[in-house]
Amino acid sequence: MAGSEWAALVPRRSHTLAVLVGTATHVTPSKLDPIASVARNIESLAPVLSGEHGCFEPHRVRLRVDPHTRADVLGPLLEPADVDGELDVLLFYFAGHAIRSGSGSEVCLALTGTLDHSRHSAGTSLPLAEVLATMRGVPARFHVAILDCCFAGWALRTPQGERVQLLTATEAGRRADYRIGAEDQPTVFTGALLDVVLRGVPDGPRHLDLVTLHRRIATSLAATGGERPLSRTVGAGADLALFANPAYGGGNTREGLRDRAAFVVDTRAAAFSCGPAGDLFREHRLAQAVRLARDLVADARGALADPDDEDLLYYRQVLGTLLFEARLPAEAHEILVDLVHDLDRVVGPEDRRTIQARAVGGALSRCLGGAGEGPARTG
Repeated sequence: MAGSEWAALVPRRSHTLAVLVGTATHVTPSKLDPIASVARNIESLAPVLSGEHGCFEPHRVRLRVDPHTRADVLGPLLEPADVDGELDVLLFYFAGHAIRSGSGSEVCLALTGTLDHSRHSAGTSLPLAEVLATMRGVPARFHVAILDCCFAGWALRTPQGERVQLLTATEAGRRADYRIGAEDQPTVFTGALLDVVLRGVPDGPRHLDLVTLHRRIATSLAATGGERPLSRTVGAGADLALFANPAYGGGNTREGLRDRAAFVVDTRAAAFSCGPAGDLFREHRLAQAVRLARDLVADARGALADPDDEDLLYYRQVLGTLLFEARLPAEAHEILVDLVHDLDRVVGPEDRRTIQARAVGGALSRCLGGAGEGPARTG
């Protein structure tokens, strides 16, 4: 019997507040490079938070681009939210440079005039710990910080962030990615976040909770060699949703099946980015890719009317290859025997897909001690 979907914790739109801050440009004497994509981040994220699938009303999304002073960042957090009682959610988002203090013991968010010099950095920037402490001083059931900056993972180490739900673009000692020469696009991490919330998760829950967001973003970035985002939820924060899932219920449509297949491929790529064979994370992700591919093929068989549908043939090939890579040769061989036969008939023996499937099948035949150059089928 199928299990029931675990319901997300959805905040009341009338009891939410989001503060989006981005430092895109810098003024003399600062020598920090401008990041024009940061302004794009703010422009893109704000309407998503307050749109059809977001959990925030438009007037409860406060924007600050290129803050000059600490007050420019902290003020919007402290301004009255005009609600009865405490907020359900207070969200703080930051994109831009972050620098380490002179002692290296704390991370500071860059303002427009921040000096990236150990003697002056703390006095011309805003300590991240101060932002987290200010957030916690605002009465709210959940405090959420999304940090798209260098060293963002440091927030998980500071006492001020202990009860804050965190989603960070990087680990504590790593620098964030942004696209040089792509000013009209968001930064890498925020781009991945927007991709998830705009496209949705076809086979996912009705609402996108923080755990689902992190899993999808982390898989996407790992598949392309990006930085490893971090997440930490506290208490019921794992169930907290900031967005409805726009693709909910569409897992068996043709578009939904294709999106699911793309995520299977990303999960496979993420597995091989983790480390050598035998690595715990690699084996875990590869096993997840196999499970997802099994479900995909089973659902596609029921949803696509034609058993020779080329999408279904592709999904079967993905599953067979994954089983081979997961060291399940007998099952992979069985799938590829049938697949090569069907590909020969549907797209022809000289088609690239047929050649690839036959090559994997041949390797499996040799692995299993079989004869011949490829999988054979009788009957």
